[in-house]
Amino acid sequence: MRTLRLGFVIVLLLLAARSFAEPEVFSDAGFEADKAFAVENNKLHVIYFTAIWCPPCQKMKKTTWVDKSLVSWLGEHAVVSSVDVDDERELAEKYAISAMPTIIVTNEGEEVGRTVGYQGAANFRDWLIKAQSGELPPHVQQTPEEIYNEAFESARETGRQIREFQDRLESARETMNRGSDSYQRATEQYLTIIEELVEHGYVELFDEYRTSVWLLVDEYPPARKSFAAARDQIESDLRAGQVNWDKLSGWAVLNYILDDQNRTLNWLERRVAAGSGVPSSRLIYDIAHEAAINARRFDLLKEIADPLYESLTADAEFEHLTSVFQATGRLNELDEQDSKQILENMLELRRYTLAEQHAIALGIGDIDAAARIREMLLNKDDTEEARRLLTEYAQGMGVDAGEEAD
Repeated sequence: MRTLRLGFVIVLLLLAARSFAEPEVFSDAGFEADKAFAVENNKLHVIYFTAIWCPPCQKMKKTTWVDKSLVSWLGEHAVVSSVDVDDERELAEKYAISAMPTIIVTNEGEEVGRTVGYQGAANFRDWLIKAQSGELPPHVQQTPEEIYNEAFESARETGRQIREFQDRLESARETMNRGSDSYQRATEQYLTIIEELVEHGYVELFDEYRTSVWLLVDEYPPARKSFAAARDQIESDLRAGQVNWDKLSGWAVLNYILDDQNRTLNWLERRVAAGSGVPSSRLIYDIAHEAAINARRFDLLKEIADPLYESLTADAEFEHLTSVFQATGRLNELDEQDSKQILENMLELRRYTLAEQHAIALGIGDIDAAARIREMLLNKDDTEEARRLLTEYAQGMGVDAGEEAD
């Protein structure tokens, strides 16, 4: 059974977007410890100044910092510190950071390279090699205006690309909705867009359209053949060693579209067996997580899922969004019916999320987490609908709710 997302979830995600996991190449020892380690071990210290509100930073996090070749080089030659400028303001001021992302490289404690703006993996690796060998010219401190202009242009270009892809995806969906005579054209549009999303690192933009394309493939056999060929080509690239999170995301999306989730599950199984942990890409995690739920693979869910964390996060987001709407008076700008509907939609999303996580907790045998999630849900929403969902989600996953859902 497929999990169909509620339409309003897109609005909530835009308002409360969050990152799922830091790239594994980032050290978690702390800046000073990283600095000392780099000097003691004759390694470069790569300092990545970032911010959660910076689009190029988030793109690098999903693409550059998880590139297999770059990560391998960094593991041998450097230690990487990720510094959030909002959390580490004194450090940002010390290094005169005025735009994000800024990357500084030091060797034996001395700065040997600095660059501002998005960096692709291949060019960034070449730049690091030059920094290591001392081939980079001395850094010339930019004026605040120059830094601002460079960062503004980078952010504007990223925004332009995202809007263009969104417009093209919507156009493809409109083509499909015209009827069966337009299915071939819609297939061609979607395939071209998917290929470019993989190339440019924006595969997550396709997430909203997965179900729409799945319906196209289901109703139009030539589309299935075309999407299968595209998936097989990506799989061939992956087997040849061309591995990055964008290719993996595109491959997982196409598996979903083709209703061939066993491939994704087999990949997840191998990853778990190798001790590689939770996928860094939120999109791959969501698809693999959904596939494991549908297949009732609680052995895999036990390794990758954290239902209590997901529930606490969903609850915090609900509280945050509710308070934001009320504090800003946004709800007062709407008529009473619309205002009531928005709040009900937010409550419904929380209800569905917690009921699903409650069932997952039961499925993986974490009874304590299941009890806490149930209590969390009913404390704010002790309704017949909430209790019904607790039971239905548990039954849908083939687990016994027992006394938990009485």
